[in-house]
Amino acid sequence: MTTAGDADPIFGKDVSFYLLSLPFYDDVLDIAIAILLLTIAVWFAGRLFMHRATVLIHSLSGGGALALQPQSNNAQAIWLRQGMILGALLCVAFAANRFLARYHLVADGHSKVLPAHPMSTSISGCRHMT
Repeated sequence: MTTAGDADPIFGKDVSFYLLSLPFYDDVLDIAIAILLLTIAVWFAGRLFMHRATVLIHSLSGGGALALQPQSNNAQAIWLRQGMILGALLCVAFAANRFLARYHLVADGHSKVLPAHPMSTSISGCRHMT
C-alpha cells in the first residue's frame, strides 16, 4: 500500500487507507452481503418449494403408498445445517461491516475530535487554517 505520510489522530491509519482501502473493503462487503442474502432467499424458497411439492404429490396420488414420502430427518438436518452456516456467514459479514463503520466516522467528518470541514485542518489535527 502506498502511504501518504499523514495519519489520523484517532486510529493512526494513513490517509491512503481512507482513500483507497476503505472504499474497496466496503465494496467487497456489500457484494458479499448481497450474495449471501440472495443465497438465503433461494435456499428458503427451495425448501418451501420442496415441501409444497411433496404435499401436492402426496395429495394428488390419494395418499397411497406410491406417493413421494416426506423428507427424512437426515435431509431436514442437512437443510437446517446449511441455513445455520448461511446465517453465520451473514452475521460475520455484518460484523465486518460494523467494524469498518468506525473508520467512516473519521472519513465522513462525523467525528467529535476532527472537524467536519476537510479544509479547516489537516488530517493530523495540528495545523489550522486562518
